[in-house]
Amino acid sequence: MGNFKSIFLSVSISVLLFLAMLETSLHLFPVISDQFGEWDDELWIHHIANKSGIYVNCLGERIKVKINSDGFRDYEFSLKKDDSILRILMFGDSFIASLMSPQNETAPKYLERFLNTPKILNKLNCSRVEVYNLGVSGYSFSTYFLLLNKTIKKYKPDIVIFNPFLGNDITQTIPPKTNITTYPVFDLINGSLTYKKINSKPFIYSFREKFWFLFPKIQLLIYRTVRSLLSKSKTESLKIYEKNNEEISKTWEIIGKILNASKELCAEHNASFYVFSLTQPEQLYKDWREKVLEKYHGDASQLDFTKPDKDLLRTCRKYNITCFSTLDDIKKLVAKYKRRTTPLCDGHYYSHGNKMHAQIIVKYLFES
Repeated sequence: MGNFKSIFLSVSISVLLFLAMLETSLHLFPVISDQFGEWDDELWIHHIANKSGIYVNCLGERIKVKINSDGFRDYEFSLKKDDSILRILMFGDSFIASLMSPQNETAPKYLERFLNTPKILNKLNCSRVEVYNLGVSGYSFSTYFLLLNKTIKKYKPDIVIFNPFLGNDITQTIPPKTNITTYPVFDLINGSLTYKKINSKPFIYSFREKFWFLFPKIQLLIYRTVRSLLSKSKTESLKIYEKNNEEISKTWEIIGKILNASKELCAEHNASFYVFSLTQPEQLYKDWREKVLEKYHGDASQLDFTKPDKDLLRTCRKYNITCFSTLDDIKKLVAKYKRRTTPLCDGHYYSHGNKMHAQIIVKYLFES
């Protein structure tokens, strides 16, 4: 027994020393990004207010990230607003938050610079345009609406723009098949939009809240590895392109109701409401498409890679919502500049993609 205790103690000390050395190395030589989000009982997660840190993108670039006091990846917001200021709120997920790009190279900041020119300011009859970045990683149609409801009175926008990523923004809107809800969603009950609140917090969030001090970087590494392995499946990745999928068709009915409720909320506060889609890389690039089809054993003959955009436009027409599919415009800009929106190692827009997205918004809302 004494020998067993000695071996156990020796192994335990060795493991603790190894973990301590690994934790120290991850702090001294950041190869994984800092944590910028924390659990939110209503919205699933939110950015940690006043958090500063480093995001390591897939190219190995270390991007400095600063979250403002309101919990958004932007400079400090002003609550004061006179009639000479045009204020735009941009909602989106990780594409709009864009932690993988410098702050001034996010789509909202590009848009802000493009609009603050004498020609456009004169056309808009305003002294300044403010574009607030309300993008939060992991959000989708449901959380865009909930966040809009929480912020529209506070920020008093003139224009609200939803920027849905027509990939997991669609699949995350699918109602759960059980009564356990870990993400805020809506469902259609007797034709009416019904809100399903979060009623269960995943174990990993509870564990990390209680034991945040216990090798936090290693926890983060394990959490992200497991999430990466579990988050993508054939069903999630390809069914939005299937020509006939009843679950996706029902989900677009829910999305339509959410967008219509968002438009009505904006109208109540004298704000214009628009939707501009964000494209998946397999919609744009042959190499990405081949990679996705190979990974999920997809049959290209059964898929339509333009279907999410068609579904968005059809849904918006039904509710008389001004929506824009950016797919064709992005293709033209990619050909024009000979620059990709995304690197091959990541499906997110990086700086060039963010700039193109902002250019498209300017084209349709402020130049036409």
